[in-house]
Amino acid sequence: MRTRTTSKGQAVTEMAVFGSFILVGFAVLLSYTQTFTENQALKQQAFRMALSKAYTDNGFISYNILKNPRNVSPFSNFRAGERSSISAGSSVLWSKGEAESRSYYQINEDRIEIPRFKKDDVDTPAEVWDVQTASQNNYSGSEERQEDSVGINTTRSAWLQDTVTTTLKLRYQTTEDKDGPFQDAPDQVLAQGLGENGRYSQEANSTVVSRTRKWETPHP
Repeated sequence: MRTRTTSKGQAVTEMAVFGSFILVGFAVLLSYTQTFTENQALKQQAFRMALSKAYTDNGFISYNILKNPRNVSPFSNFRAGERSSISAGSSVLWSKGEAESRSYYQINEDRIEIPRFKKDDVDTPAEVWDVQTASQNNYSGSEERQEDSVGINTTRSAWLQDTVTTTLKLRYQTTEDKDGPFQDAPDQVLAQGLGENGRYSQEANSTVVSRTRKWETPHP
């Protein structure tokens, strides 16, 4: 009896230890796969958008995308997910005659054009020398369980409000001299919230996303 009890206890312990390792390994693989897929798609999107804007604006276009996708995570709360950050950029020259230089930043679902300043009498986009990000996450969840003679009814609910504020720090030079002084330009600040579609935008800045799931477990 002692031998059987010891063997069962050891088996449970080993299962708990190795099960945790397996879960961690699965989480790492899942995170890598999602990030890799998003990165590849974002690089293609940045090139296509730069190509389109170069054709429309008739010039040299720099197009950068900053995105905060929400990935599935086995360690997160019910319907919470995990916010990540990825970026991609592309530059394209397409012009007939004299080319203009422009720079665009697409931050999640919102796009802004970087202000231009005179550089040797030529309109030139300011340099984005730093990108700062701040976030605020509010999550709450509940679980309700009701049991009767027929079965067990379980309801799980979650409420999530996630806000990401991105600040682009700008500077510019007035001459082509690389060693010349820089002047500060006004910051570009975007406050974006998580919307019902799972994407961040300024329009969804105060949105609270809610999800509910119900299921019934009948008695045998």
